[in-house]
Amino acid sequence: MTSRLLQGKPLARAIAIAATAAISVFAGGNAMAQATNAANLSNGFAPYAGISGGRAVFDEKHSIAALKDNKNGTMFKAYGGAMFTENLGMELSYLHFGKIQHGSDKAEASGVDLSFVAKAPLGDRFDVFGKIGGTYGWTKSSVSSPEGVLNSKDSGMGLSYGAGASFYFTPQIAATLEYQRHGIKFTSAKSNIETVTVGLRYNF
Repeated sequence: MTSRLLQGKPLARAIAIAATAAISVFAGGNAMAQATNAANLSNGFAPYAGISGGRAVFDEKHSIAALKDNKNGTMFKAYGGAMFTENLGMELSYLHFGKIQHGSDKAEASGVDLSFVAKAPLGDRFDVFGKIGGTYGWTKSSVSSPEGVLNSKDSGMGLSYGAGASFYFTPQIAATLEYQRHGIKFTSAKSNIETVTVGLRYNF
């Protein structure tokens, strides 16, 4: 499934994740997901936190020739947020996209993302969600040259968006599957990093 998510247009991949979850559980009820949202919103908002990890794919706009065929990193994300209604909320995330490397040539990226979240329950234990916001990223790269290894750093803002699905083991604990795309600035060019992650979320 991961390989298919990383082919074609990014927005189509994001929609495909949500659609797959929706089709697989459409025939069920929506008791647990709705009950979780309603119970947690008793104080006017429903906070949550989570961690996830998976695959990060750097596109080729970073212009490091030796890394054109080695674009996959291992990423980690820690996040927290709150739903202000049963369907709308905000989320703040720290992301480490990992490192891609070939010999002495390498690129590494991290960032902080703030996104609006829209969520809809589907089935007894599922919901689907979409996100759109911005990522402030910082990057490091090293490129070998006849003069030696050239090191550079950069940072900046970029658009982020994505979609995913959650499966509830209990009203508090859910597993997540998510696709996101982040605009990240390298010294050589503005780039994009696409991620596919799985993780756990806890609803307070």
